[in-house]
Amino acid sequence: MEKRKPRELALFVDGASKFTQNVLECILEAEASVKWIIGPNYKDYLALFQGSSGLNLAELEEEAKNLSGKLTKGRGLVGLNCGINYIIIEAVLKTMPILNLHPSALPDNRGCHQAFWGIINNTK
Repeated sequence: MEKRKPRELALFVDGASKFTQNVLECILEAEASVKWIIGPNYKDYLALFQGSSGLNLAELEEEAKNLSGKLTKGRGLVGLNCGINYIIIEAVLKTMPILNLHPSALPDNRGCHQAFWGIINNTK
């Protein structure tokens, strides 16, 4: 069997929550190849992933709508949602598969306030 080249990651980041920090630490430990940092405060993370580029959400959406820019389908990118609190538009979703990490029991504690609902609903 032929060994496949690892895909590059596009990290969707927002804020500095403990969850986001934990995910980014895992990515750094794994020495994963990060091509893009995407989010409103992407500049805060560029120093962590040398050689990566950044986009804010408006730039990303424009790229995805045009499909002629840097993020075109078939480039081997995989998106990883590391705690972004925005709806990712369909045009972006069509450019790459995106994995959504969620730090709670689903479907019980949906949304960005999962810890609050876990306490209220007494879920583990």
